[in-house]
Amino acid sequence: RPGLWTLWGALLTVPAALAFATSPGTYPPVNPATGGPTGASLLGSTLCVIALFAGTPWLLGLSPSRPQRGGRGVR
Repeated sequence: RPGLWTLWGALLTVPAALAFATSPGTYPPVNPATGGPTGASLLGSTLCVIALFAGTPWLLGLSPSRPQRGGRGVR
């Protein structure tokens, strides 16, 4: 299926774009004018937090649950 290969091709550009965007040569991790963090260092921190949240169920050994069909939802 050509659509699936196009999707995979587009997804493969993400790691390269992240490596380019977070390299110190492109964008320094500390703003020289203020001494505060820049977007590149904040991006790295955010990705680590997302990885922790995504991996927590696996680390705890929880099995995925199925959504209930025909339910009313949360009240």
